[in-house]
This record gives sequence, structure tokens and C-alpha cells, in this order.
Amino acid sequence: RGSARGSARGSARGSARGNGGGGDNTNGGSCCCYCALRVCRALRDRRDALVGADGSARGAAAAARVQLFMRHCRIIMCMSEPVGGLLVAIVGYVWLCGLAPQGSDPFVRNLPFFAGFGVNRTLALANGGNGGGALALGTFYNALFLLSTVIFTTLLFLFFFRFRWRRACFVILVGSFVLTLAAAPVYLVYMACGRFRVPLDWITVALFSYNFAGAGAVVVYWEHMQDTLERWEEFLWGEPGGAAPLAAHQWLVHVYLVLYSAGIAWPFMCMDEWTVWAFLLLLVIWDLLAVLTPCGPLRYIMLIEQRRKNEGAEEFKLPPGLIYVTRLFTLGTGDLIFFGVVVGRAATLNFVTMACTFLAIFAGMSATIWVTLQSNRHALPALPLALGLAFFSLFTGRFLLEPYVRGTLGAGIIV
Repeated sequence: RGSARGSARGSARGSARGNGGGGDNTNGGSCCCYCALRVCRALRDRRDALVGADGSARGAAAAARVQLFMRHCRIIMCMSEPVGGLLVAIVGYVWLCGLAPQGSDPFVRNLPFFAGFGVNRTLALANGGNGGGALALGTFYNALFLLSTVIFTTLLFLFFFRFRWRRACFVILVGSFVLTLAAAPVYLVYMACGRFRVPLDWITVALFSYNFAGAGAVVVYWEHMQDTLERWEEFLWGEPGGAAPLAAHQWLVHVYLVLYSAGIAWPFMCMDEWTVWAFLLLLVIWDLLAVLTPCGPLRYIMLIEQRRKNEGAEEFKLPPGLIYVTRLFTLGTGDLIFFGVVVGRAATLNFVTMACTFLAIFAGMSATIWVTLQSNRHALPALPLALGLAFFSLFTGRFLLEPYVRGTLGAGIIV
């Protein structure tokens, strides 16, 4: 080592002196460059071993998180279309017809227990005496009566699904759809014209409701139209999903399903307040039992469908109109109906309560979607979390926030 170092130093000094101190040490410079290159290569190999050959492991993980977040955002935005449209339609319906919290015609009189329009159920139930017990019992009877119709409809659908009676299910759905879309606009126009003193003849109203309901039934339930548009979409209009008649058809289907859900929510908005709250409380319990328990009918339907897929048997194709379907999620029209019921009841009270309930529905639906995507379950009930937040926001907005806002504005205080 010593001789090598000495010879190297002597040769380096001699060459430097011989060149007048201005020459380049080519061997030393190339050695340094070579060592630096080896160090860079070692660092690159270490980086490739840790983060990937293209240096994008952390970037890929971040990109994956961003893509997952954007997917969640797209699902929430797709969900906001039907829910937002339904809630706006419900609020407009309530304000146009002037529905009251104590109940309105024509449905409130047809309940098993009707105490009259002048009875303040909130005060009577709070006092306990003076008929409060009878009102509480009558409210419970009304809620059980409404829940029994939901349970009967669910079991009837389970029967049709189990024995593949698709035509019977189709006839019932089409009949309900046509009657709802024919009756709800007539009543809306009748109440709005009477409230705002607008003259309108019944022939025009009847023709409009007939054409509106008939066109809706054709658009939603005529499967030949959907199949034809899907078959010819790529051949005639280019890439699927573009600005084609199929996209317009799907948009019309979604609009009609939203209006149909608003029409189904109409009877519940005409009932008295405490009957609706008791019914929705029982409905949340029923929804949990029907979906999550081993003997629940909706869980049984999903198990039958899964077993048929595993066995390769012919699947029971659901008739249109039961589910609001997009490319990213599916939402039952029943969920839309009861979201509209809660916001409609809030709209009969005041604007502050309605706005709080409106936002709570969106927050609950977003939380439900997030839990569904993060969990291993294929589906979760959409009602419990959203309705729980809606109930909380409705009562806090009604009894706390609205009096506070009214008091501060009345005193001339702007917060």
C-alpha cells in the first residue's frame, strides 16, 4: 500500500510540475467520476428496491388514494341528482298546496284514528292527560297500520320473486305507477289553482294527466325501447354513453322515477305529524330487521339471487321502476320516498327546519355510501343513518335553531 501510494503521489506531483501546474490529472478525474457514478447507481438501486423502478411507489399509492376519493365523490354526486331533485319537488309541492303540520285532506281522514284538524297533538301528548293517552294510542295504531302495508308489500314481492311471477309483479307496478302519476298532478293543479285563484278547465287537466302518466309508463316500463336503444347505440351514434338518445332515455326514466317517488310520498305528507314520526321510527326498525337479520325478507331475496347465480339458473329480472340505477350505484325508490316524507314534513313547519333536514339527508346518504365502500358488505340499508340524522336535525332545528334565529332577527341582531 505504501509503495503504491508513494508512486502515485510522486507521479502525480511530477506530472503536475512538469506541466507547469496547469495540466489536468486525467486519471484522478476519471476515478472521481467513476466513484460518483457508482454511488449514484447504488442510490438508484436502493431507491428502486424501496419505491419501485420508476420511482412512483409513493406516487402510485397517492394516486390510488386520489382515485378512490374521486370515485367516492362521483358516487355522492350521482346520488345527489335523484335525492336533490326529489327534495326540491317535495318542497315545492308542500308550499304550492299549503299543507299543514296537523294534516291535510284527502288522506288524513282515512286513517284508523282521526282526532280532527283543530287538535294540537304536540300539546296533548306533552300534557299526558286531557286525551293525551288516547292520542298517543291512536298515533301508534296509525303507524302500525301504515307499517303493515309496507310489510305486506315486501312479503308479496318476496312471493313473486321466489316463484318467478314477473308478469304479476309487472302489472302491479305499472298500475301503481300510472295511478300515482295521474292523480298527483291533478291534485297539485287543483290545490294550486284554488290557492292562487287561477282559472283552469278540467278537460285540460285530465288530458295533461293522461298523457303525462301514459308517456311515463312507456318510457319507464316498455323494455323493448330500452333494448333497442342499447342495441343500436354504438352502431348509429358512436361510443356508448355519449350524447345519444339512450342517454336522453335514461335521463327521462330518472325524472319519472323521482316524480313517482314524490307522488308516493304525497299521502304521508297529508297525514298528521306524530303519525308520520311514529311510522318512520317503526320503518327504520323494520328496515334493519329486513336487511340485516338472518330471517329478514330482503336478506332472503339476496340469498336466493346469489344461490341462483352460483347454480347458473335463470335470474329473476326485476321489473323497471323498483331501483334507481346509474353506473356507480343503485338506490331503491322506497328510500327516495321516505327521504321525501321527512323533508316534506319539515317543509310544513318553517324554512330553517326544512334546510337543516335537507342537509342532514345528504350528510346521512354520504356517510352511508362511505361505510358501504369501506366495509365488506355488498349493500347496507340506506334509511337508518340518513333518517336518524334527519330526525335529529329536524327537532333541533325546530325547537332550538328556529326560535334562536327568529329571536335574533326580531331583536335586530345579525350574526
